[in-house]
Order: sequence, then C-alpha cells, then structure tokens
Amino acid sequence: MNTIYYRDAQGAVIVYDITDVDSFQMMSDWVKELRNQLGNGIPIIILANKADLESRRQVELEQGESYARSLGLHHFSVSAKTNTNLHDAFANLTQQMIQTLS
Repeated sequence: MNTIYYRDAQGAVIVYDITDVDSFQMMSDWVKELRNQLGNGIPIIILANKADLESRRQVELEQGESYARSLGLHHFSVSAKTNTNLHDAFANLTQQMIQTLS
C-alpha cells in the first residue's frame, strides 16, 4: 500500500525523531524501500526532527550524520515545532531534484 504514496516521486524526505531510537532504526527500511521502488538516483534527505527537545535526545547527532554520510545523503537537524532549519533542508532537496532532472 505504501507504494501508492511515493509512486512517481522526484525526491524524498525521511524523518526520524531524536527522542525515539526506534524511529532512527526504521530509516534503513525506508531508504531500502524507496530505492527499490524508485531507484538509486532519487534525491533523499534525512531530517532529525525535534531539535527543540535536545534534553530528551536519544539519538546522537553524529549517529544520524554518520548514517546519512554512509549512504551519500544529506542530514539536517530540524524542529517542525520551531521551524528550525526546515528552509535549508527543503532548499537542499529542491536543488538536488533540479540537478537530477537536468
């Protein structure tokens, strides 16, 4: 059923919650699924959400950054609540999508 949500996608955002280790561990499944369905060329960014809850952090920043680097993906620490770093993240994804389509 998930495939109908990202069929014909030109880019993807994978979000994990820095206060929830399980959400971080699920990312590899999502990356694998996206690449299986859409190919390796699709731009993907990883967002570490809830940067405003630093005191409750369970996933270290370096863990997320290292994982993203290992896949050649961009990683952004963001907060949807405070709108922290979201513009930069989506600007980056947009730029990658434009380059892919060129």
